[in-house]
Amino acid sequence: MRLFIRNYSSSNCIFAILKSFGCFFQIFAVLFFLMLFTLGVGSASSLTNAVITVIHDQFMHIEKKWITTAVCTIGFFSGLIYTTPGGLQMLDLVDHFGAGFVIYIMATLEMIGICWFYGLSNVVRDIEFMLSMKLSVYWKFCWGFFIPIVLIVMFIYNLVAGSPPAGLPDIALSKFATKCLAKVIIWSLVS
Repeated sequence: MRLFIRNYSSSNCIFAILKSFGCFFQIFAVLFFLMLFTLGVGSASSLTNAVITVIHDQFMHIEKKWITTAVCTIGFFSGLIYTTPGGLQMLDLVDHFGAGFVIYIMATLEMIGICWFYGLSNVVRDIEFMLSMKLSVYWKFCWGFFIPIVLIVMFIYNLVAGSPPAGLPDIALSKFATKCLAKVIIWSLVS
């Protein structure tokens, strides 16, 4: 088997292994597709259930079946844009601006919320209680000031100097007065 794999490049190694199974090659392809489909459905249902639960907890007077219907309908109609001819470009925009920038924003808001609103002294006291040891000034400085400021600077730098996604033509960004304005508009559309 080792000699058989050496004759192929690294990109064809998996294909060579699967092809050595003969007629089971198609079965593995179907099983792999079903695995991905099951993972996708599981992830989508858990994320949708989280959104439905948050909305239901806020508006308890509305029945859960109506909230579920509304969330699923909004999700269906917002997902229709990906079936259009420009769907892949929209997917590139959502992936670039929605996934990348949301990480910066959520991490920054989490650090600010925990350390500035809950209180850095409360966080330190809770962690010292859980670990049964004193924390140094280093951790207080990092959690209270350094990490939120670095995340905000990184976000602003990526917003101003970052490049557009690879699948988006340059014509779409050159129509705006500045690249920064274009990115702000695209980012607000995506999120």
